[in-house]
Amino acid sequence: MVKLMVNIIGALLLVLLQIGFLFVLLGMLPSIVARFVDHSPQRTVFKTVFASNLAGMVPFLTTMIMRHGDSATLQSIMMNPTSWLVVYACAAAGWMLVWICQYMAYLWISITYQGELMMLEASQRKLIEEWGPQVKRRDAQA
Repeated sequence: MVKLMVNIIGALLLVLLQIGFLFVLLGMLPSIVARFVDHSPQRTVFKTVFASNLAGMVPFLTTMIMRHGDSATLQSIMMNPTSWLVVYACAAAGWMLVWICQYMAYLWISITYQGELMMLEASQRKLIEEWGPQVKRRDAQA
């Protein structure tokens, strides 16, 4: 189903943009690389990079579509280094999200479990004060 949808979208872009399809292909290279690098079942890296990369492509794609794939428009977009900078910077932002979010998740989980550990240790100290040190031993008889 997904392959069919990709083929339909690709054919639609080819018809709408004609020669501008080359711009789309070159602009989406980071997403294509992410697709082949990401081996996870959910393809989360690919989805993140693709969304960021597409966000960088949308302003230029809309310009090309509004001007009906005019070759002068395509040439001005492809010859402008700023357009390539925007497209690839957005893709780089997707890769940075992938890289940074794993560390943020690790930090969040560490802080959460550290707080839980502190609460359990405080409860353990209260139990030891109330019942004595034999509560802490593992081999204590019931």
